[in-house]
Amino acid sequence: MPHSQTTVGSVADATTNGGRGMQHSFTSALTDHHAMVRLTAREAQDLQAGEHLLIDQIMQVCAAAGCFLQRNIIVNYYVSLKTNPLVVLAGAEGTGKVDFSRLFATALLGSDSPQFAFIPSKSAWHTATGEGSYYRLLSDRFTSLRFIDLLHEAAMPANVGKLYLICFQRLHPDEIEPYMSSLMRVERNGQRFLNLPGVPSAKQPLISPNVRISATVDTTAELQSLSMAGLNASVIDISAPAPHWVAALNQFPAPGFQRFWLRSAIHDISAAEQKLQILGIDRVADMLAAPAIRDSIRRSSLILPEAIIQELTLAIANSFDGNGEGLFDPYNRQRNAQIAYDTQLIQRARWQTTDGHCPSIAEYFGAEQVIRRVA
Repeated sequence: MPHSQTTVGSVADATTNGGRGMQHSFTSALTDHHAMVRLTAREAQDLQAGEHLLIDQIMQVCAAAGCFLQRNIIVNYYVSLKTNPLVVLAGAEGTGKVDFSRLFATALLGSDSPQFAFIPSKSAWHTATGEGSYYRLLSDRFTSLRFIDLLHEAAMPANVGKLYLICFQRLHPDEIEPYMSSLMRVERNGQRFLNLPGVPSAKQPLISPNVRISATVDTTAELQSLSMAGLNASVIDISAPAPHWVAALNQFPAPGFQRFWLRSAIHDISAAEQKLQILGIDRVADMLAAPAIRDSIRRSSLILPEAIIQELTLAIANSFDGNGEGLFDPYNRQRNAQIAYDTQLIQRARWQTTDGHCPSIAEYFGAEQVIRRVA
C-alpha cells in the first residue's frame, strides 16, 4: 500500500503498537504534503522578510539580464508604481525603458506571465485630421481588447491577490493628459474606472487596485506641454544609454510577493498620515525640497495644489515598509522620507519649471551618492 494513503488498517496497526504506528502514519501524511508545507513556510518567510527582499529579487533579475541599475532607481520606480495611477518612463529611444519594465514584471510575475501586457504603439493617432478622428483613435489606443480583458480579469474576486502590470509602449506626450483627465474616471471613494465613450457608467471597466499601469515615452522634449493636472501621473526621465543585455532567464518568483506588495500599498490619505507619524511631522506640506529643486520651483512660480500634496504624502508613506523601515534608506527615516519627497516632486514639477535647473532623477541620485560618501 502506498505511504501516501492513511487507511483504517494503518490506524488499527498504530493502536496495537502503543501509538508508534499512529505517529509514523501521521509523519507519513505530513511527508506526503511536504511540497505544500515548504511552499507555505517559504511564503511566510518571504512575507516576514518584507519589501526589501522583494526589491532584492528585482535587482537580481535585472542584473542576471545584464541590466545594472542603482538600487535607488529601482526603488523609485517601485514606490511610484505603488502610489501613482500612471508611471511614465521617458527618455530617448534606446535607453532601455521597455527592457527595464519587462524585467521588472518578470521579477514579480515570472517569465512570460499572462498578468503582464504590453499595449503596442499606434503612433499615427496624434496626426489624425479632425477632432472626431483624433479622439476616436486616442480612445482606441486606451481601449484595446487586451487592455479591457486584463482589467476585467484583474477585477474578478478570484484574482484579488494577483498583481497585474500593464505597459503602454511608446506613448506620445499628448496622450498622457487626456488619459488622466478624461479616460480615467475617479469616484469619491477612490475607485478608478475606464471611461469608455458611449458606455454607461455602471458598465465601465474597473481599474482595480491590483492593476499597475506604466508607459514609455521616447522623448523628454515635449513633456513641458503637460499641465499640473496631467502630472498626477509620475514622469521619470531616463537619460543614460542602456547597456547591451541578454534576455532574462526563466524566473519563478517566490510565492507571496504579489499579495505582499498589494497589501503594503497605501492609497488612503488617512492611512498614509497615520503611518507617517513615525516621522514626527504633522503635514508633508511643511517639508522642504532639496535646495536645487526648491529654488527651481520658486523661480518658475509653481504652486503645488492640495491634490499633489496628497499624492506626495501617499508616496512617502509607500516608501516605508510595514516595519517602518525606509525602502531608500532603512537606517534613517528622515532621510528616506526626504528622498521620497524630492523624487516624487521632481517627477511632477520638473516638466513645469522654466529655468532648466531642476535636477533629473539620475542627477538627484548622483548628488545623493556624493552626499552619502561625504556624510
